[in-house]
Amino acid sequence: MAMASRRVFRLDISHMKLVSDVLKESHFIDADWFELGMGLNLPYPGLANIRARFTDPSQCLLECLSLWLTSANNRTWESLASALERMNKKPAATLIRNTCKVNIHKYKYKLKLKLLTKGKLINEIFKSKKSETQYFRTSLLMKAGTDSTGIICLYYLITGRKEALVEYKQEIELLQENVSITSAQLLMSQKGNIESM
Repeated sequence: MAMASRRVFRLDISHMKLVSDVLKESHFIDADWFELGMGLNLPYPGLANIRARFTDPSQCLLECLSLWLTSANNRTWESLASALERMNKKPAATLIRNTCKVNIHKYKYKLKLKLLTKGKLINEIFKSKKSETQYFRTSLLMKAGTDSTGIICLYYLITGRKEALVEYKQEIELLQENVSITSAQLLMSQKGNIESM
């Protein structure tokens, strides 16, 4: 029977304060940092190096967490909770598992909010570009009248075909002569926008 794969939320160094705060909240004793490091399967030489460099247990715990969050493969809330359980720190493990659930829900909510915000922003940009195009199309049609060169040029500008701009460069120049300075500036700005796409 195949099991459904679950997406695992990986921790990294940016979660250092959060992990540290959760351990404090669970009344984890800083002096137990070495045992925690062993429970997290951190390499003994790395833990020995921390013990040799620092004497303050709080600093040692932070260094141990830093090593775990930057180098280990098992950087998940569950692996932290399991390590604490093996140390007989069951209340701390339970608190961490609960924190994990809350943080995942917060993360998903923030992600959905970001996506909605980006979607709204894209819609606004699209609406403004559409209204710019409408204005450009209307003003150019009014200026070009029924001149076939102007209408052909306008068609190709609106469709956004770059090669059409090259093909009809002479037509654009002719159209500019017949159009007011304001319309010519608008045409060139649109040409620049299309070329930058």
